[in-house]
Amino acid sequence: MYCKIQVGNNLISKKCKICKTFLSKLTGLMFRKLKDDEALLFEFKKEKKLSIHMLFVFYSIKAIWIDENLKIVDIKKAIPFNPYISSNKKAKYLLETKDSKNIKIEDKITLINKV
Repeated sequence: MYCKIQVGNNLISKKCKICKTFLSKLTGLMFRKLKDDEALLFEFKKEKKLSIHMLFVFYSIKAIWIDENLKIVDIKKAIPFNPYISSNKKAKYLLETKDSKNIKIEDKITLINKV
């Protein structure tokens, strides 16, 4: 499942893969390369403290935690092979992108064409 992600008039991703299954969340970007207009959006059943790892990811990304109201609650730079990156804020979604494109905490995202 794919969607587009936008903040205001700023298109963050033209092709964002939505990861809902355990396996898609576990593998994430391992051994994959994101294009500039791509992203991964991890969706969870409820808000909780979420963490990621960067094992076998060979480039830096931006990790963006988003609450159930689609408001950005935290943004961190994730560097290759870091085994644990987390936020103290609860989130329902976690967006992984190559660049945060001038988005900031408190911005609200829009999911376009989510099926």
